[in-house]
Amino acid sequence: MSRKAKERQRGRIILNQSQRPEPNRRAWPIVRAYVPVKDAWRVSGCGTAGIVRKQPDGALTYSIFNIELTKGGLTGALGAENKSLQEIDEALSGMAELVPAFEDGDADLMARYVWGAYAMSIDEGAQWPSELKTRHLGLLPPMAGTKNWWLEQFVHQMMPWKLHEFAMEVLDAAETPSDKEIAVAVWMEFDLEDTDQLLETCRSNPDDFRKTEGLDGVANFAWIMERRYPPYNRVPHFLIGIVPGKVLGHAPSLSMASRLVMALRKVTGGKIALQRVDWGDASELRIAPPGLAMIK
Repeated sequence: MSRKAKERQRGRIILNQSQRPEPNRRAWPIVRAYVPVKDAWRVSGCGTAGIVRKQPDGALTYSIFNIELTKGGLTGALGAENKSLQEIDEALSGMAELVPAFEDGDADLMARYVWGAYAMSIDEGAQWPSELKTRHLGLLPPMAGTKNWWLEQFVHQMMPWKLHEFAMEVLDAAETPSDKEIAVAVWMEFDLEDTDQLLETCRSNPDDFRKTEGLDGVANFAWIMERRYPPYNRVPHFLIGIVPGKVLGHAPSLSMASRLVMALRKVTGGKIALQRVDWGDASELRIAPPGLAMIK
């Protein structure tokens, strides 16, 4: 089955449909915008974008967009109307572990992500219901040009070219179970001024960071976490190496590379910054993905 045929068959998530006449939501003031976390997006092509606008009655409406290059760009949208800011914050907090990483950002940048991902999904054969175009995309600032231009700026300006190439290879691969993804070796290098503190954290938590063999002169650890799927056992997820001023990271898939970025941001208090990233096929893996399965 071709990639585009698969995309046409794939279910798309659109929630809270309405039969009422559609208001001009673009005229409502923008309260917040959400964009993919830049470093997490750069290593994985996984991200979440969103927008919150203020309705004429003072209540808020929002839409959240899930973007994954390996699934053809935009994969779904959800949102609700007549909400308070507290209710929206609670809803987003509840989905934080379920969707790719996002943060507050510029509304125009958010729109570039979503319009580009939407154009990619159309190019890959997606057929979206009118609910997406009116209710969800109708909240976005407009973007000049055609769908071809939206896609071109998305591919050439919003991601590393090599990431796009690897994502398209994954997209072209055989159909995989919903809880699996194609293995991709992802290598990352980060700048971190206080690597001594990270090294102390690793050495003082041997249940989470197991010393491993690696490059000479580098303190190497396997980062052990609980699996997100049954049997929920604790297994190595990532490899990290620490040298003065630098942290090296290795993840066995694109989505897990995004998770590693966010985990390092959390353990370092947000002081770490991605400097380089590269990708390779499964033959270059130095760690097995949790729940590894061979699909023929």
